[in-house]
Amino acid sequence: MKPPDRKQVRHKWNLPAYVILNKKLYKVLVKNKANDRTVLWNFEEHKREVHSYSAVAQYGEKAYSFWDISQMLERSPNTLKFRRHEFPEGYRIYTMTDHKPHGWRFDAEQVMEIREVLANTHYGRPRADGEIIPRAIPSRAELKAMLQQEAVYYVQGKDGKFVPTWKAHQF
Repeated sequence: MKPPDRKQVRHKWNLPAYVILNKKLYKVLVKNKANDRTVLWNFEEHKREVHSYSAVAQYGEKAYSFWDISQMLERSPNTLKFRRHEFPEGYRIYTMTDHKPHGWRFDAEQVMEIREVLANTHYGRPRADGEIIPRAIPSRAELKAMLQQEAVYYVQGKDGKFVPTWKAHQF
């Protein structure tokens, strides 16, 4: 069996490039595990802050870009950018040199809200009965597993289709 690709494995102690702490977006500038020190850029207050590496690793939440969300929801990033006005307000990022707007980042709750918007959007011509038929989209449980980096198990049914199942947490 082939070992997993190191880029796909995110251990507890590996920090993403953008982190959300206390509902504020930060960019990780310097990581120093040996001294338990992390230098972060606070986008709201426009300043550098020093935090404990272990605290950021434990309490920090990954901030997802349109590209990350498009990979999870199986949509084009351009489709998500085009429909951004329907989504919840994300965290605005800017360039570090001239402070020009550069993009958006979203937390896990906002990603779930984006999924709900896409799940309640009709695909194709309007139907006579008014029924909403969305395009194929991952279920809430599948998306939650993707956000929490958990494994999703598939069982092949009698008809040959794969059905997602989840392993119960053992405490």
